[in-house]
Amino acid sequence: LARAGRNSQAEFVLRALVQAGGRPDAATYRRMAATYARRAQAARGHALVREMRARGEEVELMLYASALQASWRELDSSRKERDKHAAGSDAARRFERRLNLTVRHARELFNSLRATGAIAGEGADPLLPSELEARSAVWLGMLRCYASARCMEDALVLIDELKQSSALREAAGARGYAAVMHEVARTGDTTSAEGLLKRMAVQPAVAPDVNVYNALLETYATALAMPPTSSGGGNFLPAALALTDRLEAEGVAPNARTRNLVLKCYTRAGDMASAESLVAALEEDGQADTYTYNTLLVGWSSQAASSEGAGRASAEVIVGRCEAVLQRRLERGIPLDSHCVTIVLDVHRRALLAAREHDARSADTIMLSDDALRRMMAFATDVIRALEAGELVVHGGGSGGGGNGSNSRSSEVTSDAGGAKERARSVVDTGGPRQPDTPSTKHGKSLMCVLILDILAELKTPPSWLMAMSLYGRFVRGGLLPGLGNDGRAAVRTTGRRAARRGKSSGRTGSAPRRHVRRATFLDLHSFARGASQVAVAYHLAELCADPDSRLAHGGRGLTIVTGRGLHSASNAATDTLSVVFTSAANLLNVMGVAYQVNGRGGRIELARRDLLQLAEHLRAHYSPAARAMLADSDIASSTRGEPSLPLQLMLQSVSAAALEALLARPEDNVGAARASAPVAKEAVVAHSR
Repeated sequence: LARAGRNSQAEFVLRALVQAGGRPDAATYRRMAATYARRAQAARGHALVREMRARGEEVELMLYASALQASWRELDSSRKERDKHAAGSDAARRFERRLNLTVRHARELFNSLRATGAIAGEGADPLLPSELEARSAVWLGMLRCYASARCMEDALVLIDELKQSSALREAAGARGYAAVMHEVARTGDTTSAEGLLKRMAVQPAVAPDVNVYNALLETYATALAMPPTSSGGGNFLPAALALTDRLEAEGVAPNARTRNLVLKCYTRAGDMASAESLVAALEEDGQADTYTYNTLLVGWSSQAASSEGAGRASAEVIVGRCEAVLQRRLERGIPLDSHCVTIVLDVHRRALLAAREHDARSADTIMLSDDALRRMMAFATDVIRALEAGELVVHGGGSGGGGNGSNSRSSEVTSDAGGAKERARSVVDTGGPRQPDTPSTKHGKSLMCVLILDILAELKTPPSWLMAMSLYGRFVRGGLLPGLGNDGRAAVRTTGRRAARRGKSSGRTGSAPRRHVRRATFLDLHSFARGASQVAVAYHLAELCADPDSRLAHGGRGLTIVTGRGLHSASNAATDTLSVVFTSAANLLNVMGVAYQVNGRGGRIELARRDLLQLAEHLRAHYSPAARAMLADSDIASSTRGEPSLPLQLMLQSVSAAALEALLARPEDNVGAARASAPVAKEAVVAHSR
């Protein structure tokens, strides 16, 4: 149960066993504590230790270490959430209080152990290796808590105490410094990181290991990504290369993470020639891994971002470079993941925008944006096929920025390298086994589909918008997008209540329950981006208008759009601020002239049935004679299995043209109109609902 993540049921079984007089063994407690540590559930980990103490049971040191591990994982999560919000906001103060409370509980647990002498480095008898490792794990757990909370002074004091014991100094001294330096690396403070390396030489000295050097390399890589005017920005590539020479001179063997961090420094310094040479050398030695290629792709993507002013030619060259990297990766039997595909899609987006700008400035009749769009769609089609077949690793590859080397926890799909060249015919034809559809896998697939839709919508050309709406229909029919029903349409939710009434006057003993049902078609745009939300709204408008007699006959409401906050909304915005998804969807309806209402909190857009019927009549009135003749033919108008019907295809073309024409005529988001529509009288909305 614990391994399956069903912690509540596992805790129930454990309590029932204790209440029945049983005595769970140490392995049972270790499994529960390890589960709490993996899931960053510090409160439950500490509660388990307190319950065992209260029952007078002996608590192993590894249980304390697991509780501290859960604490530092929760601290890391709380600090990241706090940094997402504006300083001084209610959300930031809430996460700050949570962070301080977690640090205090971890400190109390550690001090209680230290007071009893249970984690001392020396004892009356020499410590066994297992005992020394358990005590080291407790010290390292507390160090990571201080480092995650950015309590660097407390961390340094704890390191000085740890160094006083020769046994702990040899077992955990270098790892303690590496844990602190890893948190410093996130800030890019090279001065503090170099100071920690010098501090290791102070007596009693601690010999640095490969993890310490990796942390310093990571600091240099972070500083290279900063602007030169910032406190940590500058050219630290020579310092990073000098550090690798020192590592070899001291006889410290580099690992996969070291090589990827050197590559990361090359790419962030803009030295792509040296980066390509390093990757070629790693390929010859058979040491190139997932993170190697992801780091190289991130470097080329950065080149595309920095060369946007150079125009179309450089963008096309970088697209070719990125696709060549994917081919080399597949030839070596390394499957693709969602991270590398996202990078290449972003490079395609930059190439599309550069080609569109070139077409707008040039008087040539050849449209370069069409060529760029065909190239992007060829890649996107392969990606979609891999997503539908479940062959694309949607949460493997980590962050791609240097990677964790051999310490990665990515769930990669392994495949044999012998037939890799045959599988490399398509850019994303991984040939691996089908990946199971877990909730995280489905979420990753939906984000990939939203990205493709957003790129096509951002281009704002007739072919791109028609492709986006066609792909959206394919996604909803295949169940690749969230917030949609099983039938591939916007989710139809039935809400209401059942009431049983007795017919006293008729003398009956009872009557059957009467159902009071209110039906509405809901379109949930949570996790959608700006352009993808507009495509979704336009598609479902076309779907409802294609056959209004059957689609809009079930109730008074035509369509309710649930906007949520969306992918591009600022997380530190005030609670009354309208989301980007809301403004983009409302802007599309405004420019198309579709009437709508907004609920009191501004989170839902409601389109009445009568307004959708008027829109359908207006759009169908502008059909060409050929389209009307095709609709009159019942054989042609019949729907093909798995494909949109002819009325829907014609309505998609009509809505796409109308939406694009309106957006191009008024390109700026009509935020003022959306904000003016938000404070609609709540009484009117309630009356309309009734």
